[in-house]
Amino acid sequence: MREPSAYDEWRAGPYSGQSVDALRAVAPATCVDCHMPRVPGASGGTVRSHRFPGANTWNAEYHGLDEQRLQTQAFLRDRVALSVLPPRVHAGKADLTVLVANRGVGHDFPTGTVDLHDLWLEVAVRDATGRLLMESGALDEQGRGAPGAHRYGSLLLDGRGRPIDRHNLWDARKVVYERRIPAGGVDLARYRFALPAATRWPLRVAARLHLRKFAPAFHDFSFPEGVVTPLSTVTLTSLDTRVAVDAAVSAGALLDWGIGLLLEGRAVDARPVLEDAVKAEPGSVDAWLALSRACREAGDAGRALMAAEKAAPLSPRDPRVAHARGLAGEGARVPPQPDLPRATVSTDAWLRAHPDAALEGAPGHVHGE
Repeated sequence: MREPSAYDEWRAGPYSGQSVDALRAVAPATCVDCHMPRVPGASGGTVRSHRFPGANTWNAEYHGLDEQRLQTQAFLRDRVALSVLPPRVHAGKADLTVLVANRGVGHDFPTGTVDLHDLWLEVAVRDATGRLLMESGALDEQGRGAPGAHRYGSLLLDGRGRPIDRHNLWDARKVVYERRIPAGGVDLARYRFALPAATRWPLRVAARLHLRKFAPAFHDFSFPEGVVTPLSTVTLTSLDTRVAVDAAVSAGALLDWGIGLLLEGRAVDARPVLEDAVKAEPGSVDAWLALSRACREAGDAGRALMAAEKAAPLSPRDPRVAHARGLAGEGARVPPQPDLPRATVSTDAWLRAHPDAALEGAPGHVHGE
C-alpha cells in the first residue's frame, strides 16, 4: 500500500499547470509559492518565509510557539469552501447536500498521514423559528469524539478487524473508507432528517469544517497517562446560510455538484447536472470539460466529443481540451482501481459493531438513514 504523495497529487492537479486531467483552470503555483511565501526581509526587500505552514497545528501549540501557531491556523483557513444545495422534501423528510470544495489546496485534502488526522464536518439545521431539526458532528461532552460525523482521511482495519489507529499501516488488510478531495475537486456530504408538520421555512444551515492534527486514539497512544498535551480543534471554514426548497442553484454550485458526482463515479447522475451548468454559464471551459468527461464515462462518446468541441474555442491552448477531444474520439473509459489484499481474518464482526463507520465512506452515503 502506497502512502499519499503530495507531490504526485499536485502534479496531477490544476496548480502544476502540467495536468490534462485537472478539474479546473487555475493560476499555476508550486509548493514553495504556498508553503514559503515571500515576506519582508530584515534589510528591505522580501525573502522566502521558512515557517513552512501546513496542517501540523499541534507541534507549535505543544512547544508554546504562539506566532507559529497563529500563522499556521491562518494559513489553513478558507482554503476549502462550503455551500448548500436546496433541500429536497419527500414523505415528511428532507435531503440536504453540503458541497465541500477544495478551492485553495494544491494537493489532495487531506494528504500525508491521513490515517492520523481528525477532520470532520459539523452541520446543524434549524427552521425559521430556531427549532433544531438535525445536528451532526458535534463533539461529545468530553470534547473528544464526534460520532457519526462526515469525516475526511481514512479508516483501515488489520487482519483481525481492529482499527489501524497507531499508524501501523503495515498491518492494514481492509479499507473501510478513504475520503480525500483532490485539488479543484468537490465532496458531497448528504444528510436526511425528519420535518415536523409545523416546520417553518426557510431553513437555517450552519456548517463548520474542523481539524485536529491527531485523532484522540493516536494522541492517547503516543503519550503516557497523566501527560497533558493539546488536543485543540481548528475550524478551517464555516457557513451560515438560509435555504428554501424552490431556491435556484447557481452555475458555480451546479459545476461543483457535477464534479462531486463525477468523483463518486456517478457519471450518469452527473450528466444532467452538468448540462444545466453549461446552460447557466456557457462560457465555462471547466463546465464543458466536466460534461465531456461525464458523457464519456457514461458511454456517450458522441456527446462527449460535442462538449469538448464547445470548450475548444473558449480556451484554444488549454491542453485539457485536446486531451478531452482525443479521449472522446476513442470512447475511452476509466479503468478500475485495484483493491488491497483480502484480510486473513474476517472483518465483518467489526463492521457490524460500527455500522456508521462502515457506511460513511461509501459514495452517496446519507447521514441520518
